[in-house]
Amino acid sequence: MASTDTDNTTTTTTFSHKLKEETKEKHKILDTHPFVKSIFAKSSESSTGNNTTTGYYLDLHLTILNEIKLILKEKSGEFPEYFKFFNKDYHQQHEVTHNLLNYKSVILLINKLHIDAYNKELLLSHMYIWWLGVLYGGQMIKRSIIKKNPDLSEYTSLIFDFECNVKEFIVDFKNYLDDTVIHKDEFIENVNIVYTFIKNVFDEIDNELKLKMD
Repeated sequence: MASTDTDNTTTTTTFSHKLKEETKEKHKILDTHPFVKSIFAKSSESSTGNNTTTGYYLDLHLTILNEIKLILKEKSGEFPEYFKFFNKDYHQQHEVTHNLLNYKSVILLINKLHIDAYNKELLLSHMYIWWLGVLYGGQMIKRSIIKKNPDLSEYTSLIFDFECNVKEFIVDFKNYLDDTVIHKDEFIENVNIVYTFIKNVFDEIDNELKLKMD
């Protein structure tokens, strides 16, 4: 934890703030990726097809959130009780539309998750990415999807809606990171690495969809 003293006042930078600052460039690459932007685009403006992109986007989140849930099921008692809000019956409530295991980048992303699961802090870095992702920017994406694809409202709710106070969950989760993460630089580095893995997924799916459109 870093602190600076100026005129007898102390400004403390929390780990969660440092984490956000030192990963924002990689995160911005995902937010501005054509694959994500096509979800917001009008059908006539989308280079890949809005409905198809949305389906892949939801399926990817369903797949990874379910993988994290299954991993945590084997680690009962190692994490706070409020993590239970992400313990949803993802695949019981909805089946993926696309076979994501056909994509090398998706397999590599899932393998990365399972390798990191042996290290509690590295596993937390995946939870930070996917959980806060759906609770933050994911809420805007949810509204865009429902507006253009009302038939996907139930599927979208499964991914983005939770039976908890979202603001309180975010604050508690950040505080948990601040209090428990010891290897801070390694954690930050891993978040940036995983963001690159996700970018590779976006690249591979987006490129395939563009080829199908040609």
